[in-house]
Amino acid sequence: ASASSSTRNNNTMSVNETAAGRLFDEIADADDPTIATMEGICKLCEQLDIDPLEDIRILVLLHKMGADSKPAQITRGEWMQGCERMQVDSIAKLKNLLPGLDPGFMECARR
Repeated sequence: ASASSSTRNNNTMSVNETAAGRLFDEIADADDPTIATMEGICKLCEQLDIDPLEDIRILVLLHKMGADSKPAQITRGEWMQGCERMQVDSIAKLKNLLPGLDPGFMECARR
């Protein structure tokens, strides 16, 4: 584990893993704290000031975070990897990503 930790610290920007983990803990399922289900994702949407039923950017965000093990949920591992990849560890940083989340790729799937 120490080798991967030192590799991670070589990034030009760093993510506060503790803060990213706390964000996940806030949305994690009460019965299984290793996943965030739709209930937790809806909590995240509230924190981001977006409507989970109307704003497709939450789906784009989950896709970019790497949430692909099961539909409508994200695992702690996917969340942590996504936070590192996207350099986010706070609601403010996630909000800053929202304008750049282009749902255009979803249009191709609808045709």
